[in-house]
Amino acid sequence: MIFFPRLPLTIGLQCAILSVFLPVSAHAQIYKEAIGYNQLASELGANLPDGSGIDVIQVEAPAAGNYLPNTTNAQFSGKTISAQSGASGVS
Repeated sequence: MIFFPRLPLTIGLQCAILSVFLPVSAHAQIYKEAIGYNQLASELGANLPDGSGIDVIQVEAPAAGNYLPNTTNAQFSGKTISAQSGASGVS
């Protein structure tokens, strides 16, 4: 007989299970509380960084030879997208 020890649920699995049962806003509040974000925001107040001026790298898997995101999407407004692997359409 093979015995498999019972392992505790990982945090990721717990979050996945909770996301099925909780509204998005409630889930976000639980997450922020769990990682200490609310305490940090309270301590820093108006000095809480907002991420402006930070460089970000996004990598997308090729789809039919294309790898770039849809830069016409409003989420990319004011962002600079630099194609680093040659010409590409939207993936």
